[in-house]
Amino acid sequence: MNSMRFLAFASLLAGTVATIPCVAADASNYPERPIRVVVNYAPGGSSDSLARSALADLESFLGQGVIVDNRPGANGNIGTGFVAKSAPDGYTLGVSGLSGVTNSFLYRNQSYDFFKDLVPVAMIARNPGVLIVNKSLPIRTAQELVQYAKAHPGKLNFASGGRGSSLHLNGEIFKSAAGVDIVHVPYRGEAPALNDLVGGQVQMMFAVLASAKPFIDQGLVRALAVTSPERTDLMPDLPTLRESGIGFGLYSWAAIFAPAGTPRPILEKLNVAIRKAIAQPKTTERLREMGAETVDMDLAQIKAYSDQEQRFWAGVFSKLHVQMD
Repeated sequence: MNSMRFLAFASLLAGTVATIPCVAADASNYPERPIRVVVNYAPGGSSDSLARSALADLESFLGQGVIVDNRPGANGNIGTGFVAKSAPDGYTLGVSGLSGVTNSFLYRNQSYDFFKDLVPVAMIARNPGVLIVNKSLPIRTAQELVQYAKAHPGKLNFASGGRGSSLHLNGEIFKSAAGVDIVHVPYRGEAPALNDLVGGQVQMMFAVLASAKPFIDQGLVRALAVTSPERTDLMPDLPTLRESGIGFGLYSWAAIFAPAGTPRPILEKLNVAIRKAIAQPKTTERLREMGAETVDMDLAQIKAYSDQEQRFWAGVFSKLHVQMD
């Protein structure tokens, strides 16, 4: 009986060992069919347009088609959760980034762990934010805005694209950093918030520069500062909040993620291919026209960036106490 058990165990072990080289072989032949990229917001929105533009040339470098699959809902959690639970074979990827990081702190009852169930593959782009005000306000700099808010506590309203959005969180960080009392007014999306800012229903907001720039260029709103740590060449004359004496610098960013457990050779192949696709001059220019900055990162760099964002936002939420459930 013991010898039979030993033979059975040896046979099982041999079968297990025999499968190990197959993983490497599968990775070397990857991809053998089209790849699905899940976008966790609706078609036509800024996240969807960014992903489609960035990945337009990816097929040329992978040899297989790329299918964009929109799965919106729950502030991006539905699509991201779907990717987190998908097979780690490189055929289901997702677009996430800042929203995935912040959602992990905003929602206590998620069905997945963003930092354990997903791994970053490649950076797509980052977007500077911009602080804008209604042009009727007698304010032309961020310092003047802080002075005005302190002289009129609770009187200024700031709009956002929704509670828990990155734009809302920018406003909350601004409140804390500047020591001002301003009132949040959430909207269902950035577009209606911008429209009401132009109309004077709200006095200020943080917006993605790509969305706000047409309004700024037409003189419909006044831009005071960008939220990024450094000035952006998209609007080089606009100072940063740090230059204005308000101590924070943030980007909105988007990257490609894969389910945890995806073989390293597949991750490396994807990282190289995505970076090459985004580096194409027409793609870089297309993203720039959308107000996005491309940043080239290898696997180690995008992992370090994601980890840094996790640490930063953990500190932010420990002070802000903003929760969605």
